[in-house]
Amino acid sequence: MTFALRWSGSGAMDGSPSTGTKPVTLLAHLQSCDPAVLDVVLESRTAVLDRRDARRIEGLRTSRRITEHVRYRFATKAEPLLWLADAVAGAASAEIAGDKTYADLLQAGCTRILLPGAP
Repeated sequence: MTFALRWSGSGAMDGSPSTGTKPVTLLAHLQSCDPAVLDVVLESRTAVLDRRDARRIEGLRTSRRITEHVRYRFATKAEPLLWLADAVAGAASAEIAGDKTYADLLQAGCTRILLPGAP
């Protein structure tokens, strides 16, 4: 399974409190989904931030929080998988605000991964 992650925070992918979300935690959870997510597409931000994020992801491998089987790549907004990530994020935000219209439409084709502390 392929997973697209559009990182909208301004901070690094280290799960620090200033970022608001924990994409590193998400990456660690993806490999235990059924079916396992082994391909991750991340939205490219800048060359410097992409290199920093790649070092952190490789640190996850070194610490064995993710396996060597999880592949990742950075893509621009031209990547259709990132458009899908935007649509799903918008539906989730609307659901949190009380409008389940789009979340209900996407439910059959999406797998929701609940993280501790996430809404």
